Order: sequence, then C-alpha cells, then structure tokens
Amino acid sequence: MDIAGQTFEQAAAAPAPFRTDNSAIVNPISGSRIES
Repeated sequence: MDIAGQTFEQAAAAPAPFRTDNSAIVNPISGSRIES
C-alpha cells in the first residue's frame, strides 16, 4: 500500500505522526491521512 508517497513499511518505521513531502499528517496505524 502506498500512503502519501510512502510505503506502509516506511510509514510504520517512521515516528507517528510524521510529515510527508506533501505536508500531510499520516497515522501509520490506521493509515488515515489528514491534510494540514
């Protein structure tokens, strides 16, 4: 699964919540994305 340009593995390994290149806050647990 690709979330905001990051793979799920990368998202799970990163601090949560973390910011992606598009400045979206992603919760790797639920996979939900909140545009900031």
